[in-house]
Amino acid sequence: MATSWEIGRANSVSLYVGCAARHQFASVKILDCIISIAEMYDRNPNTTIHDIADYYGAPSYEIDTLRWIQFNGSDEKMRRTMQHLRDIAPLLPHPKFYGAIIPLVVSFTIVGTFVMMARFYSRLSILGRIPFYDWLMLVGFVLAETMMGVIIADSTTARNGTSNYDQTWTEIANDCIYLNIRDVLYPVAALVIKSSLLLFYWRLSPDSRGPLRWVIIATFIVSLGSAVPAAVVNLVYYGKVDWWNYILDPAFQTSNWLDYPVEFMVTGALNILTDIIIWIIPIILVWGPMRKRGKPERIATLMLFILGAVVCVTGALRIATFWELTKEDGNGPLANIPISVWTIIEIQLAIICASVPALRALIVKYFPKILGARNSLIIGSSARRRSRASRDPHLEIFNEELESEKRTSSIHSGVTPPVKLHILPSRDSRSTLGAIDEYV
Repeated sequence: MATSWEIGRANSVSLYVGCAARHQFASVKILDCIISIAEMYDRNPNTTIHDIADYYGAPSYEIDTLRWIQFNGSDEKMRRTMQHLRDIAPLLPHPKFYGAIIPLVVSFTIVGTFVMMARFYSRLSILGRIPFYDWLMLVGFVLAETMMGVIIADSTTARNGTSNYDQTWTEIANDCIYLNIRDVLYPVAALVIKSSLLLFYWRLSPDSRGPLRWVIIATFIVSLGSAVPAAVVNLVYYGKVDWWNYILDPAFQTSNWLDYPVEFMVTGALNILTDIIIWIIPIILVWGPMRKRGKPERIATLMLFILGAVVCVTGALRIATFWELTKEDGNGPLANIPISVWTIIEIQLAIICASVPALRALIVKYFPKILGARNSLIIGSSARRRSRASRDPHLEIFNEELESEKRTSSIHSGVTPPVKLHILPSRDSRSTLGAIDEYV
């Protein structure tokens, strides 16, 4: 079995050899391209970079760049490395695509679709309309599903294995295309989902000028500030959309461009920060009212917040995995788990957590005994209908005449007339339902 250093070296050299060989051998496994060069050195130890360039059909400057990047400009080191990789080829591992991704995608797609359907049904049956933040969440869900489709498509690119030396250059290029699309969709989907949640919190915040609304505004600004650079950098990685075809271009090597690993870590850290804030805001909103609820509802609320904490932890694991892959040369307990796994879990759990309040509303309406809750949503819905009716001028005249007849009848009968309760016109459920009713 090859050592971890040898495996890492084989992957690194293969990436650049594959780029050089793409002109004539784009559909040939890169390890075979390395073996062919090693055999050239066997026949002629004085093989030059021009000989290799002619064999690969590549410009001489690409082979020269390969020599400097991988072998410090030494022809002898290049020869020995190529021959050594040829010799250890039978000992190299051949890892396959992470098999758990497809079941994970299918499971979350089924659950996510059910949750979104239940969410919209809840809004229509209880509120009678679908708020704007629900439509935003639907957009986020569609983006998430598109991203998962891209991940599934990426799983078909590496047929012989996921290591660079097991792939052809065409497979590596396709893999880079899919990863670019995934990494552009991820910050956009995250921003849309967070915007939906922040709009929901804005609606529930009791004080229109209080600090909570300023926190919501600041969180949105930070989310926007981290999502836009992440999407742009992933779209034009190192200034090129198809950057993988330019890794042997001397101008590309010396160009000044944003350090992608650093950008990934910074925007990732900001993403985690906003995740935590979005997780804390509803705790502030419902902490007081929640203590007055029954034990089943308190347990359900606690489980929801635990699930929200898992979203934050998953985002952190995504960053930690990237760190091990880029800064630790793939050495670490998380390096064997694809970043796509954490991406799927984080985005999908965020959508589910955001939709739980709507599911809770359905349970309270149809199965209130499950949570031991009073069916306040039905009461609130009836109150809203009466409130809307009271704004109709014709119905108002009718109500006044009816009240007048009741008072006259009460005086004649000697019964004290009842006190009329004034129902304030309500645009939505805020006059009848508190934050706890809306959120949990």
